[in-house]
Amino acid sequence: MAAPADLRRRLLATLAGFGALTVIVCVAAPLIGSTAIQLSRVFDRTIPFGDNVDAQVFFVARLPRVLAAALVGGAFAVAGVVFQAFLRNPLASPDTLGVSSGATLGAVIVITFHIDTALFGVSAVPVATFAGAAGALAIVYALSVARRRGTSSTVLLLAGVALSAFLGALNRFIQVIGDFTDTFRSMRWMMGSLDVGSYTDIVVALIPMVVACAAIGTLVGRGARRADPVCRHHRAAHRAADHRPRSPARAPRRGVVWRGISGDLRRHRAHRLWTGRHAGRRGNGISGRSVFLMAAVPSGPLTTARLRVAAAVRRFTGNRSYVSLVRVVAALAALLLTTTVASRAAASRVISIIPATTEMLFAMGAGNRIVAVGTYDRFPPDVDRLPRVGALLDPNVERILSLRPDLVILYGTQTDLRQQLDRAHVPYYSYVHRGLSDITQTIRSLGARVGVESAGNTLADRIERQLADVRAKVGASARPKTLLVFGREPGTLRNIDASGGVGFLHDMLETAGGTDALGDIKQQSVMMSTELVLARAPDVIIELHYARGDTTAPADLGAWNALPAVPAVRNHKVFLLQGEEFVVPGPRVAVATERLARTIHPELFK
Repeated sequence: MAAPADLRRRLLATLAGFGALTVIVCVAAPLIGSTAIQLSRVFDRTIPFGDNVDAQVFFVARLPRVLAAALVGGAFAVAGVVFQAFLRNPLASPDTLGVSSGATLGAVIVITFHIDTALFGVSAVPVATFAGAAGALAIVYALSVARRRGTSSTVLLLAGVALSAFLGALNRFIQVIGDFTDTFRSMRWMMGSLDVGSYTDIVVALIPMVVACAAIGTLVGRGARRADPVCRHHRAAHRAADHRPRSPARAPRRGVVWRGISGDLRRHRAHRLWTGRHAGRRGNGISGRSVFLMAAVPSGPLTTARLRVAAAVRRFTGNRSYVSLVRVVAALAALLLTTTVASRAAASRVISIIPATTEMLFAMGAGNRIVAVGTYDRFPPDVDRLPRVGALLDPNVERILSLRPDLVILYGTQTDLRQQLDRAHVPYYSYVHRGLSDITQTIRSLGARVGVESAGNTLADRIERQLADVRAKVGASARPKTLLVFGREPGTLRNIDASGGVGFLHDMLETAGGTDALGDIKQQSVMMSTELVLARAPDVIIELHYARGDTTAPADLGAWNALPAVPAVRNHKVFLLQGEEFVVPGPRVAVATERLARTIHPELFK
């Protein structure tokens, strides 16, 4: 067996080699991406940061991503040491101990039930994730010691597998009863992302990892002091159970980390299970399998106005403490005035990643100002010639910055993207998806922000008049109970997605003269079973198909014949409407509402 000094040299050489490789990767990786950048321009101090696209791409988009990846890799290694070395079992992982399922359950609950309460400035999702993981681990430990005869890693793993299966089923149940959008957000959260919002996220996430590494180092050091009888204490060699002399080099068989573990995890024949009481038996080595146990914690953005104020103070004060306070106040006042005027200036290079706002801009005559659109923008046909820069869940920050926009229209929930644009000094407009009345409000505010206020007001007035005409036409008629379906498995009645009691689809249905069959369920979408369809007994069923190139034949509506007891099926009131205008809350919403009214009340539009 190699001498301890030899082992130390090998360990140091390994650490130095991998450390050097990590540094090389962290330096080289930010230079690789979808947008070509020049390293000389990245560090060119003569170019203002707001005008230096190469520097923005490097420092705002790529470098945080690379550092986050390095931190994730380190967290994998640390978690692997914690779970597998402490339990002395290569099967120990967050999956087998129920930690992953517990963390996922916490996140799914927060996302599905819209729990937005922050704790000490930390958003609810990472807090719930940590609480769910810790709770699952506590339950596993409680189950494993319930026998009152101590515990072992085998019992812990068996309890963890059982709990993981239960929590996984609970996660899926919550996703099924939740809103379609929330379920999609939950799935994307489980897939993960390295596109962090700021360097603060990385620093905050680094803190628990440093603490974990320090704790492991302490245990290793304590175990090493106990386990080195030759070099430190010069004790005689241990004797095995058969009283034969044992080599001093083989004495510390159980390992330095193993000696630092509490006795609770080593009871119930744990020593004999893993290290052996007899000479010549070798315990299991520590597995190299690593696990992921880290989540970035979001923080507030540093706005453009704050950066400009700080720059102004430094410019006017420098290192002299005797500068007149009047000069500083005057400079700040001028800066605030300039910022206010600039924020209201007409935008000439607009990026819209939202189909609804893209349609709004074209409808109000500002389509020539759009330089890029989102992945799912389809209308008007002019958008087909524009570059794509991602969507809600996958915005391409590098591409966005490289196009030098003076306004980016994004979803209000895209916190990371907002933080990155703040650091790059790029203005943005936050869009919030709400009800039918909010569509015209958005048109007016967006028109004012882009610099076409008059055109925006004209467009909003026209849409409101069209909706009022539809409302007046169906006002005196009976309002049949209507089920608005926008998704199901073709040829079957499985996984039916229908409009709930909130959102613009619900408002359109009510305006068109129907009564929402699910109006009492305050969700934008409801996953329905055939049992719920029978219970609600709609008088009219309208299916919306909106995908481009959808060739679904009306004959597919025959699947509803499996429910002849439903009044809509019995009276042949099942209809199919095709068109993207039904799912895009934009300028075509009035046309879509009239199509619904013609379907529900055909007698009024003859």
